[in-house]
Amino acid sequence: MQKINDFRALVKPLFDDFGYNLIPANDLELETFKATLIKYNIPVKVISELGNFYRVSNGIPCLDIDFHDCLSECIFDFWEEEKSLWLGQRDSDTLRWIDNKFCIGTSSEISYSKDYEFQSLYEMLDKVINEFKE
Repeated sequence: MQKINDFRALVKPLFDDFGYNLIPANDLELETFKATLIKYNIPVKVISELGNFYRVSNGIPCLDIDFHDCLSECIFDFWEEEKSLWLGQRDSDTLRWIDNKFCIGTSSEISYSKDYEFQSLYEMLDKVINEFKE
């Protein structure tokens, strides 16, 4: 599982490129988010990894990708329908957690292919930040 420093090293260059500072979620935001994830029976590993990311940055605000802040209701928009967490998007690409994997796809496709399905949030963010650069 990726640690806080791993996430910081991954996303800080993106923030630097756009002249933004990393602003982590505060303790109350993290506790509220964790409680919601527990309510939805999200696996502990996923809760921990999302928590580690949000301890570095409370989302990514439209810096080539838009990753929702931890209290965004958008994250749970598709929970009732498909049991997925909609974590963010990049142009028409959607970033989500579904079926115990992190995926890059479209609004109608869970993932583009198996190459866009990841066991960790870090792997998915690494792909979308570093390999999708225009």
